Amino acid sequence: VRTRHFFGAAGTAGVAAAFSEPPTVQIAFSNVGGVEEGATATDSVTAELQAVLGDTDAVVRPIKRDLLDAATEAANSLTQLYFTMGMFAVAAGVLLVVNIFVMLADERRSELGMLRAIGLRRFPLVGAFTTEGWSYSLIAGILGALLGIGFGWVIAWRASQILQSSSDQRSLSLTFSFDWSTVVVGFAIGFAISLTTIVATSIRTSRSNVIAAIRDLPVERVRATGRRWWWVGAWAVLLGGLWTALGVQGDEVYGVAMGPMIAMVGLGALIAGKIGTRPAIAIVSVVGLVWGAAFIPVLGALDIDISIPVFLVQGLTMAAAGVALLTVYQGVIARWLSRRAPHSMSVRLGLAYPIARRWRTAMTLAMFAIVILTLVYLSIISYMFNNQVDDITADMSGGFGVVVVSNPTNPVTAGQLRAEPGVGRVAGLAYGVAEFVADGESPQQWPVSGFGEDLLVAPPALKDRGPYPDDAAAWAAVAADPRLIILDEFFLASGGGPPTGTPDPGDTYVIRDPVSGREATVEVAALAHDDFLLNGAFYGIGGLDELTAGRAVPSRFFMEPTGDPTELATAIRSRYLANGADAEAVEDTVENVLAQQNGFFTLMQQFVGVGLLVGIAGIGVVMARAVRERRRVVGVLRAVGFQPRSVGAAFLIEATFVALEGIALGVLVAFVGSYGLAISGAGFAETVEQAQALGY
Repeated sequence: VRTRHFFGAAGTAGVAAAFSEPPTVQIAFSNVGGVEEGATATDSVTAELQAVLGDTDAVVRPIKRDLLDAATEAANSLTQLYFTMGMFAVAAGVLLVVNIFVMLADERRSELGMLRAIGLRRFPLVGAFTTEGWSYSLIAGILGALLGIGFGWVIAWRASQILQSSSDQRSLSLTFSFDWSTVVVGFAIGFAISLTTIVATSIRTSRSNVIAAIRDLPVERVRATGRRWWWVGAWAVLLGGLWTALGVQGDEVYGVAMGPMIAMVGLGALIAGKIGTRPAIAIVSVVGLVWGAAFIPVLGALDIDISIPVFLVQGLTMAAAGVALLTVYQGVIARWLSRRAPHSMSVRLGLAYPIARRWRTAMTLAMFAIVILTLVYLSIISYMFNNQVDDITADMSGGFGVVVVSNPTNPVTAGQLRAEPGVGRVAGLAYGVAEFVADGESPQQWPVSGFGEDLLVAPPALKDRGPYPDDAAAWAAVAADPRLIILDEFFLASGGGPPTGTPDPGDTYVIRDPVSGREATVEVAALAHDDFLLNGAFYGIGGLDELTAGRAVPSRFFMEPTGDPTELATAIRSRYLANGADAEAVEDTVENVLAQQNGFFTLMQQFVGVGLLVGIAGIGVVMARAVRERRRVVGVLRAVGFQPRSVGAAFLIEATFVALEGIALGVLVAFVGSYGLAISGAGFAETVEQAQALGY
């Protein structure tokens, strides 16, 4: 009866609201201590307040600690996102460092061979070469750490501008800060990588044959025995299989993602002696590419929580598999290209060196592919979101195009809104916050919207209607049954990254009113689309009214505009200012959120773009060193009649060949990875928006 009276009274034009939510009294207590330190005493203060209140209806809520916890979680998620994207650039930088030091060691083989010939022992030789390398690394590491602080300030400044570019409700303020311990750790990791590479290449060079080193002859490759590879493969298969089993059993994401790959690499080592190295590497690489594209949907099917670094694993493993496949068939590709230009000696010369120096070519190829795939990956995700305004607007709004929010203690009525020019249908919703409790979890607050029959005329679209034949049947069932509720897949999400614990139709939750303390058990009837409008959980107005002891008052309205929705929203805001009314067109809200999101991804592209500069510089350095170490070869070519233009063209073809392979591989991996992300439903970008929208 009360519910019908709500909407019946509110449906009369010009009639003031028959009901309004009674004002609530809130008393704020500040714990002794600083801004953050005082939160540590929350438990003891809460216990004392509850003892004083006794059996009254008052509820003690640790608001400040909850906000601090939410802020910490959101900050950790944002840090994790930047860490994941930054690690792609770090991986490219590591490959560049390895490539450069390997080239330096190869270039000095003759010099080091002469030192060995005149009696210098291996250990002092390694020490001399290592000293030169770590001195470079030390200076570069210090400069890099200081530049990193400045670059971090720029990123924080740009991110704060982007996240504050929308309405206050969705704005997020970022303050730049850093911890010297993290700077030291970053410097130490970079220095350790450089030093390890230097020592390894020094030992490798020092073990070269003295005569071969002096004469700069090719290094003789010592092939491992078949028995040794058999043991390596057997251990890899065992560890990979065990990790996979433990991952599936314990819902461990990296075990499911990486375990099969390790096992496949081991299997390739076992079969290499029987079918040949090239076919074995090809098989392992193809399987690695297939599994790299498939394991994200598999994780979603197994209902395993997906963290942001998983996408780093996916990108790096697929890039590694692609580089391995291209490397073993580099000669085949070069011969095919040579046949396309049979009379061009420059083409043959340009393709000969990458084939001869496969290790160096693989490092350069991987470096370029990683940076390209990261940029393309971010661009694809940004494009996917930025070009869905119309579809998202239709899904969010149903048959309504404007959302009005008013003060629940002095709300606008549906009748008043219907009387406005340019307004068609109006659906009122009671809006508030409730606590939701899942099995074994602590209570979490989430918005809830109580709806009635007005919304059933043209409700928002559903993403999963559960057991119901159509969307209308699902909405009607929830409106009539207080034991049913509609959620979206980002229900209770509080930070960046893919959603954890995504609800499914049939799941049950306990919903509790934080004011009255009343609670009810509800079942998820269906899933709505992503909550750009901050509707929260959709609950029947009757059930919400009973839960809140009669405080469920329509203060939020969906309106159908007959003209321009933006103009209508502006008119409603100005006319009902005394009621605290705020109106916004659904399409404007979606565009605003997507523009903010797109700006965020643009910032990420700029962040990763530094890695692209590293990749370009790396190719430049590698090519310059490659030309320098082949001065004798260039001299011979000039002596036998090659013109400078032909020699230059050969080097240009060589660089272009490697760069195009890297670009093609990076783009392919990015497309496959983003497609797997899309079909898995694990859109981590959406949760970044969700965290921003909820004020985290």
